[in-house]
Amino acid sequence: MIVQADREELRRAFVNILRNAVQAISRTGTITVGTVVDEGNAVITIHDTGVGIPEEIRDKLFEPSFSTKTDGMGLGLSLVKKTIEDLQGTITVVSRTGGGTQVTITLPTELSTPQ
Repeated sequence: MIVQADREELRRAFVNILRNAVQAISRTGTITVGTVVDEGNAVITIHDTGVGIPEEIRDKLFEPSFSTKTDGMGLGLSLVKKTIEDLQGTITVVSRTGGGTQVTITLPTELSTPQ
């Protein structure tokens, strides 16, 4: 499976998501990363067993300048979303307060490109 992308931009997107997951699990917990190919798309899931995202802020996650942290500029997830969408992909977040968060990224592969 090959995804056509700028390696550095995609790396930054995954690092951002993984950094958020590490911060969410605090001292103990797990982060699971999985990949599958589904209908010509690479589907990457990143799941953490952290504190979850409160329901009242879930709709704001991808807004520029939104952050729940005291450091940074709040651009992380908005840049992640732009990177993924620029690659004709999608990103979704499913979270349950106290029950962890799963980020799913779907990216087209070379196999899905019309010949």
